Amino acid sequence: MAYYDVKSDLYVWALCAGPIIGLAAFWFVSIAGQAKENAVPNRLRPIMCIINFTLIGCLAIYLPAVLGNGKSPAQLEFSDSIGIGASFALLIIRTLITWSSLKAGSFGGLLTPSLANGALLGVCLGGIWSMFFPGSSLNCYAIVGATAFLAAAQKMPLTAIILIFEFTHIKLTFIMPLLIAVTGAVGIFKYLSSKQKAH
Repeated sequence: MAYYDVKSDLYVWALCAGPIIGLAAFWFVSIAGQAKENAVPNRLRPIMCIINFTLIGCLAIYLPAVLGNGKSPAQLEFSDSIGIGASFALLIIRTLITWSSLKAGSFGGLLTPSLANGALLGVCLGGIWSMFFPGSSLNCYAIVGATAFLAAAQKMPLTAIILIFEFTHIKLTFIMPLLIAVTGAVGIFKYLSSKQKAH
């Protein structure tokens, strides 16, 4: 079991990072939705899928964690196995291949990709934060980021919190940072969604 070193800075970070994570979740869901709606015609899907997944296979030679629905990068982040640079690269690449796969006509949900992207974004934001305010370990930021992103993107704040406790077996000391980040992320997501509907 991974060790999660929760420090007081995590509360402040969760307050600051929550809205940013909510914005990222809104953008991710938006581009994924647009890719599904504007997927290539049925007659072109076999060709586009072959091209898309061949390119993903080539990327996987150098970054194996790009494969799958997102379980692998999430586990890497929760176990504090990769740093900020690799997390940022995986976040960008995994977002792009999710979009390209949906655009090529693939089917699938966004639950695990949201969890993975949140963990990756959490480490990126937490790594920058820790340069100025050293405190919690990177996997703590990953856990809070994953929960907030999942809660906002899938519109299930309580379920996201319960799932992260089940997946990682963290202690109840995490509950307040999780609640703070989830509140900020879901609040921004709902605000942006209402603005989008208004237009």
